[in-house]
Amino acid sequence: LQNFQFGLGFSLNFHIVQNSPFSLGPFISVPFDLHMRPDDEDHLVFLPITSPRLGIQSEIMISPKTDLVIRGEYVLTSVNLGNWTYTEEQESDEDETKTWNANWDDRGAPEIDYEGWMLSVGIRSTFFSSFTFE
Repeated sequence: LQNFQFGLGFSLNFHIVQNSPFSLGPFISVPFDLHMRPDDEDHLVFLPITSPRLGIQSEIMISPKTDLVIRGEYVLTSVNLGNWTYTEEQESDEDETKTWNANWDDRGAPEIDYEGWMLSVGIRSTFFSSFTFE
């Protein structure tokens, strides 16, 4: 495992334009990302980051169950929710773990700083045909 990122978050969307095949509106998004990588002594270390964003999103219906989603967003700030850390079990007690700061050489810790504009294009699809929304 070299470098890995896992993310979760939430968005609040408001549709200003909404008709049958098309919608458009602003949103606010707050993602939480967990970055993982080895430090310079091969410990698997973690860094949690959040980066609130504002943007605009358009959804275009391709079929009754599939939408094309186009999203432009601006990262307001990037906040590290801690430092690069790892945990180890204590030799004296198997149920006890201790958290340590990552070990880096003279170049220092890697910096992850989300900034600027992002554009994403995606497909959203519904796979459950037994549900109906009326």
